[in-house]
Amino acid sequence: ESRMRSGESPAAANSARPVRLTATPTPPAPLAPAQAHREAGNGVEIRCGDVPDIRRYTIQVSQDPRFGDLAFDLRDLPVCLVQLGGLEPGVWYWRTASHGADSRGSRQLGPWSEVRTFELLASTDAPASAGATPAPAPAAAGGLPAR
Repeated sequence: ESRMRSGESPAAANSARPVRLTATPTPPAPLAPAQAHREAGNGVEIRCGDVPDIRRYTIQVSQDPRFGDLAFDLRDLPVCLVQLGGLEPGVWYWRTASHGADSRGSRQLGPWSEVRTFELLASTDAPASAGATPAPAPAAAGGLPAR
């Protein structure tokens, strides 16, 4: 069905049609640890930059460069910051993604950031606390989490 009026160009007729856009959220920029960072111990803090209008992040950590076997798959983080513990010595890979919303309001995981590596060196005096401790969401005015 054409909605062209007499004397109207095809471009003008098409301009009245709704356009549906799906925006992909920008991946967060990895900040720390720096690429190929080396340190003794069994833990590390992972941090990435904020992405405007993004409220949730995912961080993945693995000793597999293809992320087939994940040590940590931390989703729905309010900030892109986490302290990891209990990691074995060796080379580790990490990446981050931000969560956006499509035109219907459904959450969408954006593309992954570049993959970064860090190396943990064996340490005889490192504490053995295992796990991930996400950073608390920063409070905004009124006690609501900031974006």
